[in-house]
Amino acid sequence: MVEKDEFSPCALHEYKGEFSLLFDRFDNDFMDRAEKHKGTGGGHTLQAMVEAALQIEGLDLPNLEPASEGSMFSMRGEKSSLKIVAGIVRKLLSDPDYAEAAIAHSVAQGLFD
Repeated sequence: MVEKDEFSPCALHEYKGEFSLLFDRFDNDFMDRAEKHKGTGGGHTLQAMVEAALQIEGLDLPNLEPASEGSMFSMRGEKSSLKIVAGIVRKLLSDPDYAEAAIAHSVAQGLFD
């Protein structure tokens, strides 16, 4: 049984043995931070930040498949990798310095949306 808090603030979903991690509760702080850096906010912005954070942390999780949309962050992959991604999302949403570092890294690569 999966502890709910292991994937918080995201939700883990399973469909036919495949796992997806979802997040769609973007608050004003997140949207303001994204707009400050000319990002659109929402799923694509968080996707760019997560990918940048994975690079910053030196984590190579090849089984991840991004599936974000404008209003929802979504990542598919193995449950263990998605647990790591959920931890990154949690940190991005709670640590402004970490979020700014991820945005700066993403902007430098031309990937921030």
